[in-house]
Amino acid sequence: EKATLEEICAEAKTKRFTLSRVRRAVMCAVLHIREEDRLGRPPYARVLAMNRKGRELLSENGDTAEIPVLTQPKSVFHLGKDAEHIFELGSAAHDLTMLCYPGRASDRCGDDYRNGPVFVG
Repeated sequence: EKATLEEICAEAKTKRFTLSRVRRAVMCAVLHIREEDRLGRPPYARVLAMNRKGRELLSENGDTAEIPVLTQPKSVFHLGKDAEHIFELGSAAHDLTMLCYPGRASDRCGDDYRNGPVFVG
């Protein structure tokens, strides 16, 4: 009998391992995320969206942040191999999520490398 991923995750769920934790474990396995990828200080902070106030804060404080602030995806290539690796993992997670949506959501695969922050308001 065939089972969906959702059914398999539901069967693996216990009091100790919540459904969210099981899903995260599956995602990590599919994307080959290692323990060392999750540990330590992040190599950058990525801005996904901002409003007028956020834009002002970035222009005032962007250069003084404790870690680099990414507003354009191509900037990750100036931060070294570790940052590129983490960006690739995030991009792969985004693409995998988009493939799970019906319709033309798969057209959005690869967007992490093309799109900067969304300006709202």
